[in-house]
Amino acid sequence: MTDKFTQTIFAGLLLVLSACNSEIILPIADPEQKLALLGTFSPNTPMYVEVSLVQSVLDSLPADQPLDARVSLFADNNLVGICPPQYDSVSTRWYWICDVLPQSDVRYRVEVEAPGRPMVQAADQLPPVDDNPEFWVDTAHIKVESSQWQVPVHIRIPSSANYVSHPWFMFNFDAQIGVFEQVDSSWKLTELHAWPILINSTASQSGFLNRSINNYILIQSNFWKTTNPQTIDLTITFPFTSPAVRPHSLIGKWRTLSETGYKYYTSVNRQINYDNPISSPDALYNNVVGGWGNFSGFREFRDTIIIQ
Repeated sequence: MTDKFTQTIFAGLLLVLSACNSEIILPIADPEQKLALLGTFSPNTPMYVEVSLVQSVLDSLPADQPLDARVSLFADNNLVGICPPQYDSVSTRWYWICDVLPQSDVRYRVEVEAPGRPMVQAADQLPPVDDNPEFWVDTAHIKVESSQWQVPVHIRIPSSANYVSHPWFMFNFDAQIGVFEQVDSSWKLTELHAWPILINSTASQSGFLNRSINNYILIQSNFWKTTNPQTIDLTITFPFTSPAVRPHSLIGKWRTLSETGYKYYTSVNRQINYDNPISSPDALYNNVVGGWGNFSGFREFRDTIIIQ
């Protein structure tokens, strides 16, 4: 077997804060027909895993799922529950939902058994609690250029943040535009709509920021060794259609990853950005014993910034 072959399965993340589809690249299994599992967990959100059968890279359909799989969840080696499968109509996939809210300093392990296939297991825990960054919009320098609103945004990292010993982070933004109506000499907000945006970094920092799964931007760990790691400087662009349609707000999302999660997303980035993924020399990071995939914890801080 060679790790140069890859396959793609699609997972819809059933998180309380967001639900989206993600593309996961995994190696093709050997004749043992190993299982693949994907799961992430965060505080105050029920844990979940997606279980699937590993398939050929040439298969265009989503991987089959063994609905008779038994998923067991352990906390510090103590069985805390059996996770039943639930169907998600958005992603049209099944997820095994564990009715457990993850706690700090607890190591969680999932074991997956399916008839006729080797058992697989994976373990991880939540990353440590840290001081949250500040998202700041420089409203004085918002401008329209090349038919785009250009909004300067800065992420200020507190000096107390423990990014030296725990340098594993990613971030993203959701955006809304406002539709305004001119009333006398002022503008009145009448509608709000979610809107796609582009996130651009400065030339000096672009080498440390990589686009990742679900539009998150992964910060390379060596960024924190640069001369000024306290601020991440960005320009977020909205299309300009008329003066009555303007950027209204941003939701900044700062995600602290476990080391396992960071290694996984870093390896996925290498696969995504390689010209020929079938012959990619970079193996995907895998923490599933007996199978393929990733099971990892994270924390996420969100803050809403009103632009105008």
